Amino acid sequence: MKKLIFLLLTSISFSATAQININDFDDAKIYFDGLFDGQSNLDDYGNTYIDMGSASAGRVFVRITDVDLYQEERKEEPGCADICSPRIIITFKCKKSNCVRDPLINNDFYESGVIAFYDIKKGKKAFEYLINLKEFFRKEI
Repeated sequence: MKKLIFLLLTSISFSATAQININDFDDAKIYFDGLFDGQSNLDDYGNTYIDMGSASAGRVFVRITDVDLYQEERKEEPGCADICSPRIIITFKCKKSNCVRDPLINNDFYESGVIAFYDIKKGKKAFEYLINLKEFFRKEI
């Protein structure tokens, strides 16, 4: 019985930390659609539109290979309507010229943009995915 429980916990542990492997665009699209909701979209050139549902949670349109990605885990803190919940913030920072935009606001390009996940586990998974997506398109293009 103890061996069975150990094997079960081990398999759960490995699946929770499994690496995201993107072998082709179909893989990339399946992961993308599973992580990002609503109007978010990914095309086969690496143009990535992520709409987190509001301007405060983030909307970015960017070619994924044109940015560096950063992840920040924020703890509960004052500053929102009352207290800001814990969250993962993913920053898209342009490597060269301004390359990030929010198409719902205007057509201006910015040096950076952010999206936020209030589900910490999903936010970390999304960051891992975006890093792998960038690497996939860097090799493909």
